[in-house]
Amino acid sequence: MTMDKTIDAIWRSLSKLFRHMLPGLTIIMLAAVAHPRWFDTFNPSDKWHLVIIATISIIVGNVWYVVHRLTLHNVLDYVCLIIREKTSDKEKKSYGFLSYLKWLSEFVDRGVRLRSVSRKLADHIWTRSSYVIFLFIICEAAWLFIFYHEHGTVFENYRCKLIIADAILSFFALVQYFISSFIDTSAVDFHVPTRQN
Repeated sequence: MTMDKTIDAIWRSLSKLFRHMLPGLTIIMLAAVAHPRWFDTFNPSDKWHLVIIATISIIVGNVWYVVHRLTLHNVLDYVCLIIREKTSDKEKKSYGFLSYLKWLSEFVDRGVRLRSVSRKLADHIWTRSSYVIFLFIICEAAWLFIFYHEHGTVFENYRCKLIIADAILSFFALVQYFISSFIDTSAVDFHVPTRQN
C-alpha cells in the first residue's frame, strides 16, 4: 500500500471514528465524572465490563449523534438557508418549511454527486462535518451534566467555570458549523449543477 493510500484510509477512518466511537466514549466519560455512583461496580480489568462499556458507548454515541443531526443541526441548516437567501443577489424566495425541504432534497442529491466529481473534496467535507458534530455533542453532553450531576462532583464544585468554558466551546461549535456549511454549499454549488427537470 502506498503512502497516499494509507493516508487516505486513515482519513476515512477518522470520520467514522468521530461519528461512531468518540461521541459515545466522551458521553460515558462525562457521565462517569458527573455520576460516579453509576460506575461503582465497573471493573476496568474485567474484559466483559470493557465490552459492555464499549457497546453502551457505541449505542449512546450513535443515538445522540442521530438526535443532534435530526434536530439542532436541521434548525441550523434552515437558518443558513435563510441567511444565504437573504444575502444572495437572486430573486427573493419563500423561507417556509416546504421550501427548506425542497432545497434540502436538491442539496442532498447534489452533495452525493459531489463524490463522483471530487472524492477528496467530498471526504474532506464529510470529515470536517464529523468534527463539528463531535464538538456539538461534547458541548451538549457537558450542558446536560453541568445541570444534572451528583453532589460533590467536579460538575458541582466548578459549575460556574464549566458554564463559562462550555459557553465558549458552544460558541466555537456554532462558528465552525457556519464555516463548514459555507464550505459545503460553496463546493456543491461550484462543482455540481442542479438537475434539470
